[in-house]
Amino acid sequence: MNESMNKALVALVIGVVMFSGLVVLGQGVDADDSEIYTLEMRTGQTCIYVPTTNLDSEITVSGSEGVVWDAETGTMRASFSSIDTSGDLHAVVTAVWTSTVDSDLTQSASQNIEFKIYGHVTIDGYYESSVSRGVIGGQTAGTVVYAPTISQATAGTETTVVCDIPENDYIGWDQETNRVVITQDIPEDIEGFSLSFDITATNSATAEGSSLADETATVHVTVGFGQDLVITSPDVIETYVGCEDVDRNTYTVTTNYDDADFVSVTGVQIGQVVPAVSGLVASKGDGTVTFDPDAVDFGERPVRPYYKEYSFSVTATGTSADGTEVSDSKIVTLRVWAGMSYLSIPSMEDVTVTPDPENNLSINVSALIGDAQGIRFDWGDGSEISDVPTRDTSTNTYSSEHTYDAMADYLITVSAYNTSGENVVYIMYDASTGSSYETDPPAPEQPDEPSDDDGNDLWWLPILFGALAVIFAVVFAVRPVSYVLVALAVICAMAAVVTYIML
Repeated sequence: MNESMNKALVALVIGVVMFSGLVVLGQGVDADDSEIYTLEMRTGQTCIYVPTTNLDSEITVSGSEGVVWDAETGTMRASFSSIDTSGDLHAVVTAVWTSTVDSDLTQSASQNIEFKIYGHVTIDGYYESSVSRGVIGGQTAGTVVYAPTISQATAGTETTVVCDIPENDYIGWDQETNRVVITQDIPEDIEGFSLSFDITATNSATAEGSSLADETATVHVTVGFGQDLVITSPDVIETYVGCEDVDRNTYTVTTNYDDADFVSVTGVQIGQVVPAVSGLVASKGDGTVTFDPDAVDFGERPVRPYYKEYSFSVTATGTSADGTEVSDSKIVTLRVWAGMSYLSIPSMEDVTVTPDPENNLSINVSALIGDAQGIRFDWGDGSEISDVPTRDTSTNTYSSEHTYDAMADYLITVSAYNTSGENVVYIMYDASTGSSYETDPPAPEQPDEPSDDDGNDLWWLPILFGALAVIFAVVFAVRPVSYVLVALAVICAMAAVVTYIML
């Protein structure tokens, strides 16, 4: 093969070399009549090109800043940070073949590449993002809820914006200004309302036959209506003496806007407990409250109820998306239970009342009791209650003595207690006979109800006076011997009327 034929073959092969590397976003390469290839890209994208030839050649690359040749890997990379749609950015790839027999025998081929660089389309500086907007009731039509910042189209491209707001009563899209606006006044008392939608901006090349791929940016928007900031954490929190559960000994202030950006919670204030107990409540300053239930003292023998209650105030303040200041406060009840030392209420058996053989007014009451902190004996005569401590939690017989002042019936109450509750037995004791028996608890006292006759025992008096008035009048009519009978009849009649009214 002669030299002229070799040159023709090399020129043909180099002329039809394609980009064998990856061009970001799949850009195509075309050659014009002057054998200058034009490549359209966007700023920041990278063109990777591995040139090949039909003959073993030495390849070099030159061109604009941003074009780099790596001889070790045989790769050309091109990336540009500034926009240039004029084609002034370029690269020249040159291949030189040298004969291994005759070093003076060489041939070369070159390829010219022009780059047209365009800008990206973004919304609020991102290709994809999410925003939330909150509106407090009372806003008027025309108020701007959200105005996305969309990058300007560069020369040779155009940007179109589409918003897919669902049909609703309050929110709309202003196509002329590319803004989300309130379409009609929002009532002051509007209930919770939330609406989600997408805003999409698409940037496209305007030149016919351009190989520049379309690029889109999307923002996911959530718009919510709300009213006042509301503290949603519970009103009552419980713990107990000896509790080591950190979560149970911590109160976390939550609001209805903790998971949304409609309102920014700017601060939480915690008030001290009432009544004050040193060390019971301490604010961490981050919306949580910690307390030490061991600071509560129930004494050796807790009494019902087996808990003590305290309260502290919580106030949350915030700012809505439209700048309105909002706040909420509540009083939280802290209920601290006595330490759980027992799994069940005490056992109590064989309750016995033993009178003194020589005097029924003196008695001894005993019982077989287990798992108790103490036993109380209420003698039923208004005297002081006997409180007997237990030796341990095992089952033992406990007793107490008492002397009454008079022969009568007495309701004796024996109560064994611990932190789980109490076991109560009621005994009726007849001091006159020395007998006793177990009975039901006394019924609660009921208010006195009037009897059917309203307690009037003199109902017959008006009838008596009326009857006498009739008798005196009849006697005078039969024998009018004296006007005294007339006077007596009148007096009895008047007495009948007066006593009837009074009774």
